[in-house]
Amino acid sequence: MKKYLVIPCVVIVLFLGIRVLLTSSNMLQMTFALIGMLLVLFGIFKEYGKADKK
Repeated sequence: MKKYLVIPCVVIVLFLGIRVLLTSSNMLQMTFALIGMLLVLFGIFKEYGKADKK
């Protein structure tokens, strides 16, 4: 993924995930939102950590 696309995508995923966490009363939706946000953040950190070491 291009570097200039990463920041808007992360902001959108975090915004939507936090919105679900704050407004949803369904525990299943909240769990999936939390897992999705964590997977996106760990993926971004892994990808950029790998790129910085080269």
